[in-house]
Amino acid sequence: EGLRGGFEGTSICNQNPAHDIQKLMRVCGLEMTVRELYRPEDKPQFMDIIALKKTLQELKQHRNKTRIVSFTGTIDNGLSKLEKVEEELRRSQLDATELAQVPVN
Repeated sequence: EGLRGGFEGTSICNQNPAHDIQKLMRVCGLEMTVRELYRPEDKPQFMDIIALKKTLQELKQHRNKTRIVSFTGTIDNGLSKLEKVEEELRRSQLDATELAQVPVN
């Protein structure tokens, strides 16, 4: 948005108001393609993973064990997967591109 807004304020844009993203990239000399650009919210946020893990740990420690006992396997499975995701995120220095390595089972 900021780049486009800056571009729209230039004389190049004012001379030729019809432009698209490809033209914008050419004029500004951008080297990244649109596919390389992403919104941070498209990828899992590290603190969200930690918060989910904490919630599952709290559920596991719930004082009413009779209500939780039927969900123990689900909670343990979720914790196990979140620990793998957390480990992978730490190992990849918070770059979520390697999350495909985390096994589903």
